[in-house]
Amino acid sequence: MVYVKGMKASEVLNPPDLSAEEQKMEEIYIKSHGSYGPGVQKSRDYVWRDGIDPGTKVWGVKGKDIALGGMSQAVYDVLHGVGDVPVSTLTSKKMDDFQAMGDLLGRARNLGHGRTLPKGHTFGIAAKRRGANEWDARDCVEGKYTYAEQQPDDDLGTTSTPGFRNATTEIRRFGCPSVRSDIPKYAKRSVADNQNYGDDVNAQYLLNPSQFAALGVEDDEFLMPRTAAYIRSMFSATGYEVSDDVFEEIYASVCDESGLCGIDVYRHAYNQWRLDQE
Repeated sequence: MVYVKGMKASEVLNPPDLSAEEQKMEEIYIKSHGSYGPGVQKSRDYVWRDGIDPGTKVWGVKGKDIALGGMSQAVYDVLHGVGDVPVSTLTSKKMDDFQAMGDLLGRARNLGHGRTLPKGHTFGIAAKRRGANEWDARDCVEGKYTYAEQQPDDDLGTTSTPGFRNATTEIRRFGCPSVRSDIPKYAKRSVADNQNYGDDVNAQYLLNPSQFAALGVEDDEFLMPRTAAYIRSMFSATGYEVSDDVFEEIYASVCDESGLCGIDVYRHAYNQWRLDQE
């Protein structure tokens, strides 16, 4: 049957009988594509022997007695092995001997020596007979020590290594110091070096950091001595430009003997000059 779009569901589920021409077309389509319709038994056009008709033949054993719940007596017999005859299995003796040498729970391992040992047999040589005052393992565990032998050693809690003895004085300090002033500081400090060499800031600085700490500028940068050219260019870039005579006058009043001056020192002197001009 040829299915076309728009067919009713009843025609698809219950198709009408095919005409001779439609039957021939259906057989050609099945032979070329191997596509059978819904519920159609596949056929390869074999000639069954003994006159078997695959359209009516039912394979399997038919149940003779229907039990409760739809279970037949024949199915029950098959599941429970009723009427089964034990079948002898031939195996190699080498395989049995190999399996017999495996580990068995609670039993000694068969090493294949072929010896028949009595029950309770113990392998190994007998323990050496001890003398009258000779200790055994039990005496070592339980102990038969005298009172003097049970006392602690004289050097208990002390050390014999020089420099590590438990002798102390009023000025001795134990442990590693927090500020490592006893070791030199590296010229280039690593980021993994967490030692305090005495140059770390205190708790007051951590609670009240400098004004420009967020920009990475510490207070020491403002106190470091600078040259006159550096001071002049820095203040000119920030908009505080003065004449050469005024700059030399202010700078000469605050510079040190070497002709250097800090940024903060010059700023205070410049502010005072502005106040005097007003």
